[in-house]
Amino acid sequence: MANEVMRQTRVDDARRDLDQLRNRLTVWLQARHMRDPYGQYRAGLDVLNDTLTGCLEAVRMSVELIDPAWPLGEVYTQCRAADHRLALIGRVFEWYRTRFDQRDDSQLGPFLAAADEVTWSCYGEVFRTASTHGDGGEVAYGQVPLPFVESEYAPRALARDLPPTELQADRTDPLLARFLDRLPLAVIGLPFTYLTAPWQLVLLGHEVGHHVQNDLVSDGALTEEFGDVLAGVTPGEAASERWRRWGSEVFADCCLAVSAGPWALRAILELELADQQTMVADNRVRYPSAIARLVLLSRVTAELGLEDRLGLNGLELADLAIPQDGTTAEDIRLAPMMAAEALRHSLGGFGSFSQLYGFRRDDFRPGGTVHGSADALLARIPFRMQRSIRAPRLLAASAVQAWNQLDTISDSAERADRRAALTDSLLRAVVESREEGTRAAAPAKVPEPRRLREDLAGLLMERVRDRPS
Repeated sequence: MANEVMRQTRVDDARRDLDQLRNRLTVWLQARHMRDPYGQYRAGLDVLNDTLTGCLEAVRMSVELIDPAWPLGEVYTQCRAADHRLALIGRVFEWYRTRFDQRDDSQLGPFLAAADEVTWSCYGEVFRTASTHGDGGEVAYGQVPLPFVESEYAPRALARDLPPTELQADRTDPLLARFLDRLPLAVIGLPFTYLTAPWQLVLLGHEVGHHVQNDLVSDGALTEEFGDVLAGVTPGEAASERWRRWGSEVFADCCLAVSAGPWALRAILELELADQQTMVADNRVRYPSAIARLVLLSRVTAELGLEDRLGLNGLELADLAIPQDGTTAEDIRLAPMMAAEALRHSLGGFGSFSQLYGFRRDDFRPGGTVHGSADALLARIPFRMQRSIRAPRLLAASAVQAWNQLDTISDSAERADRRAALTDSLLRAVVESREEGTRAAAPAKVPEPRRLREDLAGLLMERVRDRPS
């Protein structure tokens, strides 16, 4: 009798835990949808719901198959398998929940409200424009990447098939590894230091660029295509291999350049400027050497018809001790050709970087939109920017220009006060500049929701037996 009660109690406990997680997921999703009135993350939330609910249902079915009449040890084994899978589902849910819910925090909320707008500005227009420039009709853009704040040095884009280290299970467990390699949503991590330097949101142009490259053409084809473009410019096999390997970061830098003009160069300068030995080191895997990257971005800026000297903050690249021979010297010599070919190429047949981003040279010239907004952010003139999809990313570029001016103030107390005022002005202006209307995504393209749900549920159940052996 005691064993019978133990068996039934153990099965009841497994069912109760399933119900509890399902209820938490339902309540949370309802609240998040209510807090997303523009529908920016509607598709992402729907995919998350569909995926996790499908996985929960698969686990529930396995629990319903457990017969309390089985031997006590077998009942516990099967319930423990369900617990293991439930814990994995809960782990994924909690990871996404905490990052969405940062928007409810009094300190993080205003910053992420601005980050959401800049992200949409850099992502949504590309797909909107691609629908008119390509030959295949409307282009579905799937789930807009979700920015969140974390304790990292630099921003990072995490693709849907590249889970963050916090979610990577023991890679010796094939089931967990395969499950975590198929997560439903793409995200962008932003350093917490950006809270007091929100002009660094301009770098979302680079991080969102990674997601544009992944999502614009299915199955990662644009990554291979762009790598081929760069490799085709190079004169030798070694250089070709290097530039192909750097293709994703060069692509993202081009996205940043058409989003922020010369101020893209200023933002990257802040990340790359270092001592001479570090600047010319040619052992980086994902990027060219620091000096070659700056030269390339400078040439991209020039190809766009803009003056790179604005973004270089008075520095001369020639003064940074450019080497005369070796790999880095070769990459620097190739930079002008790389820049020209990259900007000339039609991405997936949908259009060039300039076309897809609606790049307008006059926005970045003296007296243009960016210069005027920089003065407005510094309270020198009234704001005149109209609401549009482009406005948030142009404001981020304007903020870099404004910050660049403030950093020339010698008095540290005055400089700190002016930076704080710029922070407040920027966060408010970016949100107020958002385009009208909702942003509900077209049916998700990457990944296809039903297939993802079924695949992940299948992975969860791979090793669950229907009956005792």
